[in-house]
Amino acid sequence: MSKEIIDEADLRIDVRKFTHYLLIDQKVRVGRLDARFTGPDPNGLLDTQFYDPTGSATGPPFTSVFNNYVRTELGYKTDMPYNVSAQGSSFGTWDWGSAIQGFPDTASALRQAIVKNPYLKVLVMEGYYDLATPYFAANYTIDHLNLPAKYRSNISTATYESGHMVYLAGESLKKMKSDQSSFMEKSGAPE
Repeated sequence: MSKEIIDEADLRIDVRKFTHYLLIDQKVRVGRLDARFTGPDPNGLLDTQFYDPTGSATGPPFTSVFNNYVRTELGYKTDMPYNVSAQGSSFGTWDWGSAIQGFPDTASALRQAIVKNPYLKVLVMEGYYDLATPYFAANYTIDHLNLPAKYRSNISTATYESGHMVYLAGESLKKMKSDQSSFMEKSGAPE
């Protein structure tokens, strides 16, 4: 990123600015859901709405497979449009909860749940290239729950060479399944 952009942001680069300007010299955007995905912004280079090339790479294959599955295997037929996300659909207004005042805060609710239920086990699955729920931000949150040691041991993490959708790559999908199974066995939950 250029010195001017970093100075303008007063050294506090938000995700939108980061994905917009990181590879601007190559005229491509970096993915928010998975920073390994890059692509040109369909609306141009400067002063455009937020664009995430991850969706352009992953959306069409998922939509195609889903449509084929429901129509071919399940026999479901409709002329109604299928929206792959709530954005831009008739879904309505998303309830952002505590995020309406700024950043989403799940830490307070997580801390309360763990303290109220000492048997609650939590597995945090995180991709290194996820800028939507960033790896270091998740770790910071977990590390700063201010929990006594006996409760901290109920939280475990699993990391992946992936972005937000850790299941995209075959190896990460296998590791995710293994991590989930292992977590359930250790937690005493039935599979």
